[in-house]
Amino acid sequence: LEARPQGQGIGTALILAGEREARRRETAVLGLAVEADNHGARRLYERLGYVVWDHGLVIDRWTERDRNGRAVSEQAHECYYLSKSLSD
Repeated sequence: LEARPQGQGIGTALILAGEREARRRETAVLGLAVEADNHGARRLYERLGYVVWDHGLVIDRWTERDRNGRAVSEQAHECYYLSKSLSD
């Protein structure tokens, strides 16, 4: 998720919409990863009630693909994993 321009409430609105949908689907816990150096996003998630997983950093891996589905590059970033109980 990348919300631009920053500081306009777009990221908050997107996360809250995702939480509403997760609750509608009766999801108990929602989790997300944030790159270790993305301090602003981490502050946002923590402000919204997400808590850092207490087992250290994780490696988030994914394949970027072009419009035709062909692999363009492999990515791997150190991330914090955060979660939030939706049953509160």
